[in-house]
Amino acid sequence: MEDILDLVRKVTKEERERDYGHPAINFARIAAFWNIYLAAKLKDSITLSDIAWMMVLLKIAREMESANRDNRVDAIGYVTCIERIQDMIGNSDSFSIQDLMNIISGMESNSGT
Repeated sequence: MEDILDLVRKVTKEERERDYGHPAINFARIAAFWNIYLAAKLKDSITLSDIAWMMVLLKIAREMESANRDNRVDAIGYVTCIERIQDMIGNSDSFSIQDLMNIISGMESNSGT
């Protein structure tokens, strides 16, 4: 059986990034949509780190129902995404919707997507 950390590296750095782009871009999109959807219910905007932590919680909830290695791999992967996002944009990941849209546009221009 492949080591779980090696599998996480492969999944997050190769497969998921190939399919969905850098986590900062992907999580900025998610944050923008979730903030729009939840605007009337939220006091503060959802951050990119919030996205990652909430996805970890989703994986924990799934694991509670049915133990599955994929849940654990994905949960670790989302935590590593936080590190990658902070490496790219720094520790402050609290942005307005317009900031998030600018991040997405700028990163997509630089990544060629």
